[in-house]
Amino acid sequence: MRHYIRRVLTIGLALIPMLLVSSGSNLLTNGSFETGDLTGWVDPGAGGSATVGAPTNVPAQDGNFAALITQAGGVGELRQTFPASEGDEFNMSGWLLTEAALPVGPSFGLFKIVFRDAADNDLIPASASIGQINTDFPGIESLPFLDSTSSVDTWVFSEAQGVAPAGTTQVLFLALNVDFGGGVNPIWFDNIQALSILGGGNLLTNGSFETGDLTGWSNPGGGGGNATVGAPVVGAQDGDFAVRLELETGVSEIRQTFPANPGDEFNMNGYMLTEAQLPVGDTFGLFKIVFRDANGADLLPESASIGQINTDFPGIESLPFLNSDSPVDTWIFSEAQGVAPAGTTQVLFLVLNVDFAGGLNPMWFDNIQATLSTVPVAICPDTATVTAGANSSGSSADICDEDSAIWTLQSETFAAAFTPAPIAITFEGNANPVVGGTDLTLRLVGGPQFSNDVAFIQLRMFDSNGAPAAETFFPESDSDNTVYEITRPVADFVGPNGELRAEITCAKTVNGPIRLRMDQVGWQIQ
Repeated sequence: MRHYIRRVLTIGLALIPMLLVSSGSNLLTNGSFETGDLTGWVDPGAGGSATVGAPTNVPAQDGNFAALITQAGGVGELRQTFPASEGDEFNMSGWLLTEAALPVGPSFGLFKIVFRDAADNDLIPASASIGQINTDFPGIESLPFLDSTSSVDTWVFSEAQGVAPAGTTQVLFLALNVDFGGGVNPIWFDNIQALSILGGGNLLTNGSFETGDLTGWSNPGGGGGNATVGAPVVGAQDGDFAVRLELETGVSEIRQTFPANPGDEFNMNGYMLTEAQLPVGDTFGLFKIVFRDANGADLLPESASIGQINTDFPGIESLPFLNSDSPVDTWIFSEAQGVAPAGTTQVLFLVLNVDFAGGLNPMWFDNIQATLSTVPVAICPDTATVTAGANSSGSSADICDEDSAIWTLQSETFAAAFTPAPIAITFEGNANPVVGGTDLTLRLVGGPQFSNDVAFIQLRMFDSNGAPAAETFFPESDSDNTVYEITRPVADFVGPNGELRAEITCAKTVNGPIRLRMDQVGWQIQ
């Protein structure tokens, strides 16, 4: 579906609004069932049935197909499972529909996020910011449910979001028809999304090895390679511990793996140290980002902005290497960053000691971080409307650049007489893309013209219920490049009918012409 932003302006202005959202995309395979079947989904069965088609009286919510789950006297479900770790935050959302009124009682449809440990025990979530926690059958349940109060033949949006608890090794995303109301009560599901809410934090578990062991890391062995946790004589780079890799003739490594999608951009960095001069030749330490497809094949990265692409052993290698040129007993910072190519389903973050020079050449690694970068996403409206305020006039031109994610709305100065009453600019847009950060900022860079008569600048943000979520007055500044901004949690603005709505108000103390110069105005996810 096309997201849009709508602006309603009541005075002349020049706008450059930008909306930054997480670059993480849908983790789920076939979330809208457009393959025409259940590809990517697991149907545990247990007497229920799941088929793909479309409702009779209304179309699918997205595309041509949806999934129908039927379960008489039990729970019908579809699921997908991914690796996860303590502290990971996930969002799951989608649409549900019933073609007949559901019975009163325990008959309802929902989405659910379930965290499990290594022994497949369901864990009580650490927290939930959207939806509700079920402690009897642990997980985060989406709200609202599709139930006896839901309208027939109407797609209902439902959403859940929360944080994985200690012990988590996997996350399950479930589409559920819970039907104990008697009879058969099929429910349709469509346009299901699951997102990793990364918030710019470190994806890696135990990146500084402060557990005193390799918790969170996989050690493939590397043909005899050894990984141990301790500290060099000069001390760890961060905290008390670091990891030491060594292997005589070969590649010693540790790694962590995460789901990923084409277009995701990742950064990996950390510190490396050698306690003895490394030999000249093929002995070096590095960090590496590797993208893989659903078959486990390594893919050539789309691009690299930091480090270098290795085409023989595909991936993005950090620079600089730890090698014979590196000083002894000195922590060296190294970094890689790049974009996942088409076909990507997972990303691997590798810590490597490549040693083919002969002998044992151990290397220390510490304070390792991996993050998903945020990139601007253009949201271009089909049309833009400029409405002149009372006793004013002007014209506008709309330019939208999908590549730079900048929408510029240019207009002439409105040279007219205004009363001292505030002059308001209102702009709003669909809030559904606002997933992937923790805070939403409304920012204005610019300022009022004819500033000697301006009393104040006011910024207001409205939540998904239309109530003011933030409201701040600023004294007027004489500078044309003043930054005015207010920030609120993203959760205040995300919902099935949520819109981003804000007002920028400028008031004068006397009658006379006024114009707001808006060099930048818009929302930013942080």
